[in-house]
Amino acid sequence: MKENRVAWRALNSLSDGVVIARAEAAGPTGAEDGEFGALAVHTAIDYINPAFEKITGYGAADVLNRDARFLYGADRDQEGLQVLRQAIRENKSCVTRLRNYRKDGGLFWNDLTLSPMHDGQDNLTHFIGVVRDVTERELLRRELEELNARYQKLNRKLELEAETDQLTRVFNRRFLDTAGKLIFETAKRESLNLSLYLVDLDHFKRINDQQGHKAGDHYLQLVSVMLRQFFNRASDAIVRYGGDEFIVMSTGETRDNAALRGEGLCQWISDQAAQVAGGQFSGSTVSVGVYSAIPAGQDSLEKFVKQADEALYQSKNEGRNRSTLK
Repeated sequence: MKENRVAWRALNSLSDGVVIARAEAAGPTGAEDGEFGALAVHTAIDYINPAFEKITGYGAADVLNRDARFLYGADRDQEGLQVLRQAIRENKSCVTRLRNYRKDGGLFWNDLTLSPMHDGQDNLTHFIGVVRDVTERELLRRELEELNARYQKLNRKLELEAETDQLTRVFNRRFLDTAGKLIFETAKRESLNLSLYLVDLDHFKRINDQQGHKAGDHYLQLVSVMLRQFFNRASDAIVRYGGDEFIVMSTGETRDNAALRGEGLCQWISDQAAQVAGGQFSGSTVSVGVYSAIPAGQDSLEKFVKQADEALYQSKNEGRNRSTLK
């Protein structure tokens, strides 16, 4: 008897909540959990300690002979409950984290340790649950996760800023050296055709000399917009390669299509430039060099750029405002 009194005092002095519930056959009402399936047993609370009352706000008169499922109310779509239900079905111990609700409706998180109790004939008689309030810890964890997600988003934004040309708002050379090489290696690994377009603005120096550098900057911005409108596939990446040169990388298109796109780009830039108000850039054109192939063997991004540059030289040598496929 003395040992029982000591055990009783120990239960009542714990800082963690303790609930003891007797196990009862579920019977025909066992489908109470709806889409989660019927439990093999129901439970009916026989005992709660003072810490349980403090954590949940429920007194003994509120909970005795009730199934403890009232604590999670309508919030039944939680991963922790699936762990709990499986343990009850299989008469096994488990540790799981749950969202429960106090008597005043307030949410609290708890780590529940559930253990089955058996009689001398190994018949299941009770479940004992130890409830540890981890609300502050869980809220802190979620706050840290949110802060980390915001940090990752900000970090990616900063990375994109670092990889973006500030004048034209397309990618810069740094992007080509990082993500551009990843695109190339992916095309090589997946045996995808990669088309690289090297675009040069014809007689750009003339605009700077005759209209000033401000007009030249404005024209570079307009061309970047034209390029984004023309190369509008998700697999197209536009890079400002040099002062008046742009590179476009595109995966998954055929060589024939790359040839057509190169020619179409020249016509597109010429038409769009002629429509700028005041005719400021009327007559402006571009020359294009295209290299299109499936990367293989010792191929590198540098090789593709070099081949496109040779094709561009041919376009300029043959009179500009044209595209050459190599």
